[in-house]
Amino acid sequence: MEQSQPTNPTTTTTTTTTTTSSSSSSSIVVSYHTSPSPDVWGRIQADLHRQLPLKNLSWKPKNRQLRLISSLPISFQAFDSPNTDSSPSVYLLFVACDDHEAYKTIIKQEIRTWLDTVQANHSEWLIVHVSTAPKLNLSTTAGIFRSKTGLLDKLKADFNPQKIERCIQLSYMSTMDSIVQASMQDTSTQWSELISRLKQSLLLVFEFKINEMEESLRMIVSKRSRHGWDFQEFFIQKAQLANQFEIMNLFVDSLIQYDELDAAFSQSLSDCPQIWHDKVYGKNSSQYSRLALNNDVSEKYLEIVGAGQMTIFDLRIYVFSKQVNLLGRLNRLDEAMKRASIFISTFAAFLRSHQHIWPANYIESWVYCACNELVEWCEERIIPGSKDIATLDSLRCCAQLLELAHSQLDRIGIQAGHLPSIHPFNMSLSQSTTRDTPSGQLIESSSSTSVTSPTNSIEFLKDPETFEKVYLDLGRRTINLYQSTGRRRSALKLHCKTAGFEQIQSRLESAHRLYSHLPAHYVDDKWTTIESSLLDKCASLQKNLGLSREWLLSTLALVRSGVTYEAGKWSQDVMIKSPLTSSDDDDVNQLELPKDQSTLAIKLMNDIKDQSLKLEKDFAAIGFPIFSITLSSSIGRLSETVEGSIVEAKITNLLPCSIHVEAIRMKFLGRKSESLWFTAGTSELLSGQTTIDLFCPMSLKIRISRILFQYYHRPQASSTTTTTNQNDKNLTGDQEGSLLEIVSFPKDLLGLDFKLSLSPDIRLGQIERNCVLSLFSGRRFLSKASVSIASSESDIIKFDLDHSSVCDEHFNNLTLEAIEPESTVFLTIPFSASATESSVDVNISVDYRTSEDPSIKRCFRKPIKLKISVPIEVKIREIFRSNWMFAKFTLGTDRCSPLRIQGTELRLNDETGTTAFASPLLSITSASPNSSSIVILPSQTSDFIFKVVPTNHSDSTNFSEIVDSSELNLIVKYRLIIDEIGECLRSKLMLKMDETEKKVIGFLIEQVKEIITKDDERFDSEFYSSYLFDKDHVLHSNLLLNKVDWNLVCERIEKDQVKKKDLVDRISTIIQDCSPVVCHPDVPWQTITLPFKLSKSVILTTITYERDEDLIGKVGKPIPIDLLISTSFKWLNLDLNPQPIHLVYEILNSSDQWLIGGKKRGKFIAQDNGIETVKMILVPLKPGYLNVPQVTIKLPELDNNRSISTTTTGDNNNNNHNHKKNSHHHEILIQSSYSNSFHPILVLPSITSSKFIVPPNLP
Repeated sequence: MEQSQPTNPTTTTTTTTTTTSSSSSSSIVVSYHTSPSPDVWGRIQADLHRQLPLKNLSWKPKNRQLRLISSLPISFQAFDSPNTDSSPSVYLLFVACDDHEAYKTIIKQEIRTWLDTVQANHSEWLIVHVSTAPKLNLSTTAGIFRSKTGLLDKLKADFNPQKIERCIQLSYMSTMDSIVQASMQDTSTQWSELISRLKQSLLLVFEFKINEMEESLRMIVSKRSRHGWDFQEFFIQKAQLANQFEIMNLFVDSLIQYDELDAAFSQSLSDCPQIWHDKVYGKNSSQYSRLALNNDVSEKYLEIVGAGQMTIFDLRIYVFSKQVNLLGRLNRLDEAMKRASIFISTFAAFLRSHQHIWPANYIESWVYCACNELVEWCEERIIPGSKDIATLDSLRCCAQLLELAHSQLDRIGIQAGHLPSIHPFNMSLSQSTTRDTPSGQLIESSSSTSVTSPTNSIEFLKDPETFEKVYLDLGRRTINLYQSTGRRRSALKLHCKTAGFEQIQSRLESAHRLYSHLPAHYVDDKWTTIESSLLDKCASLQKNLGLSREWLLSTLALVRSGVTYEAGKWSQDVMIKSPLTSSDDDDVNQLELPKDQSTLAIKLMNDIKDQSLKLEKDFAAIGFPIFSITLSSSIGRLSETVEGSIVEAKITNLLPCSIHVEAIRMKFLGRKSESLWFTAGTSELLSGQTTIDLFCPMSLKIRISRILFQYYHRPQASSTTTTTNQNDKNLTGDQEGSLLEIVSFPKDLLGLDFKLSLSPDIRLGQIERNCVLSLFSGRRFLSKASVSIASSESDIIKFDLDHSSVCDEHFNNLTLEAIEPESTVFLTIPFSASATESSVDVNISVDYRTSEDPSIKRCFRKPIKLKISVPIEVKIREIFRSNWMFAKFTLGTDRCSPLRIQGTELRLNDETGTTAFASPLLSITSASPNSSSIVILPSQTSDFIFKVVPTNHSDSTNFSEIVDSSELNLIVKYRLIIDEIGECLRSKLMLKMDETEKKVIGFLIEQVKEIITKDDERFDSEFYSSYLFDKDHVLHSNLLLNKVDWNLVCERIEKDQVKKKDLVDRISTIIQDCSPVVCHPDVPWQTITLPFKLSKSVILTTITYERDEDLIGKVGKPIPIDLLISTSFKWLNLDLNPQPIHLVYEILNSSDQWLIGGKKRGKFIAQDNGIETVKMILVPLKPGYLNVPQVTIKLPELDNNRSISTTTTGDNNNNNHNHKKNSHHHEILIQSSYSNSFHPILVLPSITSSKFIVPPNLP
């Protein structure tokens, strides 16, 4: 038999709690006792501990909501154990006996003795019967192995009170060391009854204690308003109540009690300060000066309070430590750390309010230790790698505590002499400390020496090397923590401290490296004071280190940071104020700063000038805010003395001193990237606003220094830039986000100008055509002018400047000299262009010098849209006959503007068309030789017919040789109607306007013509009707006034609003005059020459229906008829076509009139003057005059199967030639005519019906 191991009855087995570290040492205690033998506990404790901790307890108090306790740890203690720290909540008695006699004689009395002792403690108790007999199934055994009355029943009868179940049974086999299951079906309920009764008992005891404590608290609170109220008793009762909640793992309820206790304590300090007058610190307080975060000292603390030795220091730390521990158990670290930050700050302030009782630097040391202890406690509980919001908030609070600890090192370092009492180290010092305590001396204390520091901070921080290591390490740790949580600004503040520490340690390079990147972080947020302070330190370091370029940049940034963006002023108060007093041996380099803003600005600008002279190349400072440039007016004006424009600019100087400016430049960009530079000479920019005129003769740059201040007055993707060049700095002035500012300049009607258009004599059919450039010299005598012309669309148009000519006989190249004022020179320039484009963009540049100032080279650039398409569309049709031919030309306009045709002429080319004796080979006669001019509208066309007859011909003459050697030219003389309307309007304006106003007429006419013809896809018939169809040629004044925006047109030449209005009114009055106008007879005509060559190889066919002229047919009666096809080769080049020529005829179907009998389609060989006869029968299908069927003559085509296919033929049309190539690939055209197709056959109706068979149409 296996022997049982003896168990010491005094041994207590404790179940470890499942909560996190820092759990309370106080826990629920359950007392156990065994009878009759102590061996029972040793056998059941292992299985019992497996059921722990208790799970899912539900407590429903009367005055609270239901509380769920997910897990509750408990500890077991022997009944006779000497450890009496905690009174048991529940008493368990394990009775291991199945003998009735033993129970009566021995066990029963032991139970009564145990029960008397337990009931005296007013605790819950349970009797557990541990049975050695198996638990049998009652339905199967039928009571065979069960006694009539079991021992459990006797226990219940003897000790179980009414309505309360306190007796429970467990079964096990005596041959085993642990509880076994008596039935295989009872595996899940073996311990359920015991555990359930244990839970109920614990909750009953807990509720009894809670009710008792709360009732006691209510009694105490009710006496609060009485004199001599004992806060000590209230504190003990409240703390014990909170501990009871904590023992039951009701951490939220426990936290509420501590929060209420904290509030009551604060209220007691406020209401009864005399109670706490001498209780700030006690003799035992040094034991608990550190936070109790990792151990629980509740019992010891309550003993101290009960003994009347409590102090403010002790109570504050105790309550806060309990609050933080509870928040940690609730996994509310973020709230715990937020409370910690508030507590440390407020409690440190309280300690400083009683500074006289503390030793030197005790407060700083306590805050330093407390902050580090809290951070370590928090970091132990944070899951590594967690990025949730609560974790980040906790880490941010940790960083704030570390920063607070770092500020305590500032205090300690200043008082120990390691740090100077200057910014940023003295930011955490109070005014009294800064004022009364000299650097290097610790604060003297009048307190008792019994008050000791919580750590040895002061001792080890007295060593400078140790202090430096601790100071820098803590700073880096805090910076890293701030950066990991996104607190960039807080990290920057500590960077500043670190840089300042490096500076006082005379490590200037390291300090400069840290300082140099800090100011940029404050620019976007416009924290100018901080930025200026950092820039001041950078400039000081860079000056001492000899870094000239870096010093220049820092000084520039220092000037920029002085701009206050809201008020638009410049101020550097941070540099004017005197620095804080420091020790005599402080070697921190400080700039010798002026005492007023004006002197400071002058000094900074002089430093910039001196350092910029050392630069090797220009430096651009973009968007410098001390200068701003605006336009006084959005309208420019013309110079009265020289050729050019002027704009008025207002320049604002925010500095409190005047700045000498040598050059100011302003650049304007047009829609197509054309640029204008306006420049002013040496000026003085006073503090405030200065108005300056800028002139635009040319691009000009004058510099003294290498600094360029640039400003761009344009939003993104726009094109207006403003630039100024300043004294020793080129000023170029920018305000981002401003709206695009449009500046308009009046057109200089007396200045140089040019136009580009097609030549008035257009010759088509040539590789190169001509355009004419008209150059107007303007008011000045041009000593020399050079013209260049080009296009960005080089693949569309190319100009041949090498072969250009001057129309004026005095000039013969593109470089012109000695051009008189107000004269116009015409340049003819050849060009080649793609026929698919109607217009191209051309850039023309004229470089010229005037006689008044030949040393200045001026340049005039202008983009022009050149229309290269001709305004006339021509279609040609040839009609050949045996000895002559007709040439029909159909003219139309390819634009939406009408044109007038004066006449057309078809004539031989001068180089061809004559024989050796100079006699013409062709005679050309117009169908209407004396016709007047006609108007062609966009919706109309006009036909011009010419008869061409070969001269000196006979019947046997072949005309192909004459055609080969002759080339014709069609010459069309025309002008656009809009040009006539423009001249008529010019005549009206010239008659009605004053002499001073006549200079604008030419510009007005060009603008009107451009506006009217701008929309090339729409023809305004109403506008042209009054001029074209009225015999007096009256201009449509209303449409002319409505269609043209005269305000906009006149604004281009007159920017003064009053003068512009007078000019508009004057023009409107003249236009509304409905008097007849006559087009000036000198309006020039334009010509278009179109080369034209007759077709070379044409076969003429004549179709004749041979029948009786008096033939009268009847419906249904067959009519025999012969089809005769005669051919002629007079217009055919026989040398190119020596082989026989096959032709195909085809009679077109006319089933509504005739039934055709015979061969409808056939092939024959064509011969000169030959006749092909085709016999056929026509059966009329209806009465009346019926025309004979139509016949087509074609050339055959050979497909892959060598069968005949045809192509359609007809009259020759140059736009749509129908032709066939023979084996020599020479084009042959077929033209057919009818000799008697206009003689219909009379068919009479038939009184009888007829039936007949039509033979099939065989090829």
